Amino acid sequence: MPALLAYLRFLSLEIRTLRVLEAALAVRAIPKQGVKQEGKNITIAISPDRIARQDALSRAEFAISMWGAMPVESSGPDTEIKVFARGLDLFFATAESANLQDSPGCVTCKRIVPFFVAMRKDGLLTPFACLAMASFKLDGVEEWLSSNKMQFDALARWIATYDQQKK
Repeated sequence: MPALLAYLRFLSLEIRTLRVLEAALAVRAIPKQGVKQEGKNITIAISPDRIARQDALSRAEFAISMWGAMPVESSGPDTEIKVFARGLDLFFATAESANLQDSPGCVTCKRIVPFFVAMRKDGLLTPFACLAMASFKLDGVEEWLSSNKMQFDALARWIATYDQQKK
């Protein structure tokens, strides 16, 4: 999970560089680890120690797995970008309710979770999702970006302001 958080934060900083594709590929793959789909059946492999822990980290890890298990369709309400945005929302809602940023020993959680929880509260996860996954040229992303320039600009201002406030 710390890798997912780090990659997401990287994507908020370098949306349009050559290194974005590697980070976006990782963010796309991490939620699918341990998730297997056969036909309409989806199986999530969860280690017994994760179930036994029942702490903020295990709840957040389970939310990541649930995100990875969300079905993706080529069109309609469950396109990859829409599922990605819903997955981000699920993950950061869980992270907030579980107080993931206060998890002992998780420096990445302490530094990065508050950033995305605040972004979620300000309604900017969908613009972030579209920008983060723009390098894949997914259906609907370019259209969204061109028709929602104000939200993109609001996200860019929000990130700059957030980063300045934390210095």
